[in-house]
Amino acid sequence: MKIYSILIFLFILSCHQAKSVKEKNNEQKPSVGKEVEAVKLKKEILYTNLLVVLKNPEDFNKIKTELKNSNLSIDKIIANNKTYKAVTVKVPADKTSFWIDNFTKTGNFSSVEINTETALKKVNYFSKKRLVSVVKTPCFGDCPVFEVTFFKDGNVYFWGKEYTLVKGFYKFKLKEPLLKKLNNLLKKTTFKNFESAKNSEKLKDYSNTFITYNDEKLMVKVWIDIPDEIAIAYDYIEGILIEKKLIE
Repeated sequence: MKIYSILIFLFILSCHQAKSVKEKNNEQKPSVGKEVEAVKLKKEILYTNLLVVLKNPEDFNKIKTELKNSNLSIDKIIANNKTYKAVTVKVPADKTSFWIDNFTKTGNFSSVEINTETALKKVNYFSKKRLVSVVKTPCFGDCPVFEVTFFKDGNVYFWGKEYTLVKGFYKFKLKEPLLKKLNNLLKKTTFKNFESAKNSEKLKDYSNTFITYNDEKLMVKVWIDIPDEIAIAYDYIEGILIEKKLIE
């Protein structure tokens, strides 16, 4: 009888130990679902999306190759006009500052920033609402260096760089009659029938004037033999900037 009691006690004890081991193993072993969720979360925070605007859209394929050589690639094309291209590029999250600085220094992009809702709206606005843009480059002298963009809703964005009365960004609203007149002058231009000037050693000291309108871009080096309608439209734009005391 005593042996029988001991056997029952040992059997109960062994069952209790097996249950404890099983419970301990269950506590230590995470579920497969939780492991998958952890991996997904880790992947989501590995990258940052940068929104970049190409300075020269015609360099699109060259830039794609350069990104590939840096183990990067274009994630999505945001704006794909002939004269305005914006794309997103995924970069490692812990290298975000490095790549923003790197992209800026290459000179390939007119803007580089983290892709946010605000940045996206800005790019879409520029792409769809731009009326005309003018860029003036440096010369061997005190020529004004600036960029200005007139939008279809009357907004004007001016960036003064060198030899301008206003340095940095300046925004103003063009009155409706002035906007209407500018529209009419631009409609008379024939950008497609005008060949852009070519850079040459003889003209290297002259400023370049880049004019972008209706998804066409031309470069003027010397204002000789330029169609009258283009010269008149440019003079009108310059007159607006002088009137606003942005240049002289």
